[in-house]
Amino acid sequence: MQLEAFSQLRDEGFTLKEARTRAKTLATQLMIDVKTKIESQLGMYKYPPKDYVSLAGMNKHNADCDSLLRCTANALDEIGLQKLVVSTQHANVEHKIEFTVKFMIKAVHNVSYNKKYLELGIVGWMPYTKLVSNVIPLTFC
Repeated sequence: MQLEAFSQLRDEGFTLKEARTRAKTLATQLMIDVKTKIESQLGMYKYPPKDYVSLAGMNKHNADCDSLLRCTANALDEIGLQKLVVSTQHANVEHKIEFTVKFMIKAVHNVSYNKKYLELGIVGWMPYTKLVSNVIPLTFC
């Protein structure tokens, strides 16, 4: 988008230096306009997207994919698919805990407290864990 913004500014008569300086701001505005247009078009379908995430910079080696992972997991309705997405992130315990807590809050909303049910529910979201009785409820393998 920056190249498109730069070209647009040059076509409007800005100098090379001015166009280079203003291109980032215009590119951001162009992205917002495109996103709004796409959202309104897709919003007319029977099954519109639940959320949108920018993939800018995701092609880099050290890209931060947190927003993509969260957006993907939140968009999935079925618990099994959410577990699959979250479980593939072996190193990211933060995501596993976040989705485990969300699931367990929904699951035990109308159920009386049951320690075993809670432990099994948590272990179900974290496939690389084991239950150790009378020591620490969960240890990571």
